[in-house]
Amino acid sequence: MILIRADGGAKAGAGHLMRCLTVADALRREPERPSAGAGKAGEKEILFVCADGESGDFVSARGYRALVLHTDSRDLEGELPAWEGLLGELPGAPGAILADSYFVTEGYLKALGRFAPVALLDDMALKSWPADALINYNVYARKEMYVSGPGQGARRLFLGGDYIPVRPRFLEQPYQVRDRVREILITVGGGDPENITGRILESLWDPAYEYHLVLGRYHPGSQALEREISGKGNVALHRDVQDMAGLMARCDLAVTAGGTTVYELCALGLPFVCFSCAPNQEALTEYMGREGVGGFAGAYHRQPRETLSRMAGEVRALVRDPDRRRAGSQRGKALVDGRGARRIAGILRELAGE
Repeated sequence: MILIRADGGAKAGAGHLMRCLTVADALRREPERPSAGAGKAGEKEILFVCADGESGDFVSARGYRALVLHTDSRDLEGELPAWEGLLGELPGAPGAILADSYFVTEGYLKALGRFAPVALLDDMALKSWPADALINYNVYARKEMYVSGPGQGARRLFLGGDYIPVRPRFLEQPYQVRDRVREILITVGGGDPENITGRILESLWDPAYEYHLVLGRYHPGSQALEREISGKGNVALHRDVQDMAGLMARCDLAVTAGGTTVYELCALGLPFVCFSCAPNQEALTEYMGREGVGGFAGAYHRQPRETLSRMAGEVRALVRDPDRRRAGSQRGKALVDGRGARRIAGILRELAGE
């Protein structure tokens, strides 16, 4: 049995849950083998542990069982007493725990480690957390980011693009860069409490193009956006998209915030302009621009007006230059081999002694 601890919501978005669901899918796809705590021979049990019902519903809608703690997702140490009761209700001891949260503390990870070996998904690189395995799948991740004193950090580090957890659909979906840009995708993530999506559309809108606005499950302003686009027949809203790869394949260019979506665009080969809307997205979006994988518009959370202006300029430049779009597409595909989730699943199985 493997437990996955992650949350999602209007402010944090769905990124943590989505990448953990991708890992869970990889665990399910692996050949079944008997293990301690399995319900029957050959059955692999994967359980999500979430702070609130909103996160639990998100997981359940995608076919996994979620155990809801009814705690504050920002106070992980405060939820530890609830873990004691949770573990007492399980049919067997967990083999491993995958944790994915920006609110982990040393005390929290050490406490989880008393229940089972712990793997931590981390993309901030603030410190080497005390876990049995620390996984940072960003292409720029390096060992030097996790320097710590003896016995203070993770026992093992798994760093770099080999561990990017992209769903297989993004590699299986056929896509070729077209000479002319007709359809543009805009995606900011599952939350977008500031309605950055609407501001981007306002900045980029042109009657010559079709726009596809992706609104995540937690987007709070869909009704306001509907009012904004009323009368614009060339704008479509897409809520809680189930086939993101298929939608991307319709488009010729994407505008995206940082996060796993950037790697999904790379895997598919769709040219894009990216920007950061939180500090943890800065390194990735800057890297993509620096390496010529995608256009880089800046940090919206620091300079919103300047970022929107640069974004419009980058979009115009890519629209005019199909060769640049093709080059970025090829560089993006080279970054993602599609086996990252399987490799993370392998780490978890090893920790669980399978």
